[in-house]
Amino acid sequence: MLEMDTSEYPYNECNTPAQIYKKVTSGVKPQSLEKVENPEQQQQQQQQQQQQQQQKQQEQEQEQELQQKKQQQLEQEQEQQPKQQEQQEQQQEQQEQQQKQQPLQQQKKQLKSQDQQQQHQLHQDAQHQEQQQSQHQEKQQSQHQEQQQSQHQEQQQSQTQNVYMQRQTKQIYS
Repeated sequence: MLEMDTSEYPYNECNTPAQIYKKVTSGVKPQSLEKVENPEQQQQQQQQQQQQQQQKQQEQEQEQELQQKKQQQLEQEQEQQPKQQEQQEQQQEQQEQQQKQQPLQQQKKQLKSQDQQQQHQLHQDAQHQEQQQSQHQEKQQSQHQEQQQSQHQEQQQSQTQNVYMQRQTKQIYS
């Protein structure tokens, strides 16, 4: 017979060894009959549980991978942002330089063409002088100079207005 520690249970009529045994074993649930009768079913259930756990683990791993990829994408985007800003600033600077250079180049072209016209006119004036009086030639030259000056001023004004309008539209759109 098993020896039982009865020190916790002082011996009296209610605490006989049989009574104590009942109290100790009353909380223990007996195994279900199905599990005892069908060990194959028990194995199948365990396998199913394992498969479910594996699936859950795989899903969790996939979620973690997705999160890592998202983080990497975010980091790459953050790295690219300052580069894009630098590129935009460089483009703006280039555009501004082009705008500054354009009127200068146009003015140079106009001055060249005016020089050529003046040289051509001087050559014509020299030939024309032999046939006509000097007073008539002076009038022509003064009229031509006035026309050239007024044309040149109008062109310069329109160019500066165009540049100013372009800058304003850029500022509005940016």
